[in-house]
Amino acid sequence: MPELLEGLRFDAVLRLGSRELTLGDAVRLQSGAGLRLDRQIDEMVELVVSGRVVARGEIVIVNGNYAFEVTEVAPEQTRKESVEWPTSIQ
Repeated sequence: MPELLEGLRFDAVLRLGSRELTLGDAVRLQSGAGLRLDRQIDEMVELVVSGRVVARGEIVIVNGNYAFEVTEVAPEQTRKESVEWPTSIQ
């Protein structure tokens, strides 16, 4: 990987699960409300970049902070495609 790209930043999201809501349901949410997600507690968490799953793993605690421990990595091509490269770098 060229050094130019080593410092490239991108947004990543850890997806624990999802739930479809109506706008009305979202507006009526209150502190303390619970939302049931589409995953079981023992299922892996997904690391998502630009809408693509690039890794899966577990949530762990390290020095009192939450952390993501990678247990599976998507194929290299999938990971490369998840980054929106400026046309001058492609």
